[in-house]
Amino acid sequence: ARLRRHAPALLLLLPDALASAPWLRDMLALLGIAPDGVAWLADAPVACARLAVTSRFPAEDVAPFAAVAARALAALVPLAPPPAPAGLFYLRPAPAHAPENADAVEATLAAHGFAVLDAEHTGLAEHTGLAVRIASLRGAAAVVAPQAPVLAELAFCPPGASVLELVGPADPRKLFWSLASCAGLRYGYVVGEAAPGSGYVVPLDMLGHAVAMLKAAL
Repeated sequence: ARLRRHAPALLLLLPDALASAPWLRDMLALLGIAPDGVAWLADAPVACARLAVTSRFPAEDVAPFAAVAARALAALVPLAPPPAPAGLFYLRPAPAHAPENADAVEATLAAHGFAVLDAEHTGLAEHTGLAVRIASLRGAAAVVAPQAPVLAELAFCPPGASVLELVGPADPRKLFWSLASCAGLRYGYVVGEAAPGSGYVVPLDMLGHAVAMLKAAL
């Protein structure tokens, strides 16, 4: 966005596989980048007179600039009263990333006062736009979410907020722990039990205990 202020003709080159991603559409709108400011890359070669290239975050470790970028992006969103007065949120992922007992997990969290932020079109609730999610998370006291791309939005939480990651036993990773450290957040996790296929089930008694401890520490 800053570069385009100095070079209005600058194009952002992105893989065409991302063209339908709701979060990217919301992100570009938030940055004020119109559709004609993006060139979608497919298999055809592209000739550039000048080209600047950046990479995605490493698979496991997150550089501290991630938190700086999140704060800069959050500054573009007006402050708003949070939809959950207690500041407790469950980030609902796409079904492919949800635990097998997702409905029971949501019911357990609802009983503890957690409100749902639906980050994708899941068929279960209306998609919550990125700007609304950022405004909500800026006032979050605690966030619970399964291990999924949406958990990267924990970077919008204020320093000192708590994050609880739900993860299956076959796929632990330090990515979101690393991001939480960069953002100055308190981090914990609940490891579920293996389910048929590649899924997992979150033990509800363990989840309830973890959430009770989380709330007691707020």
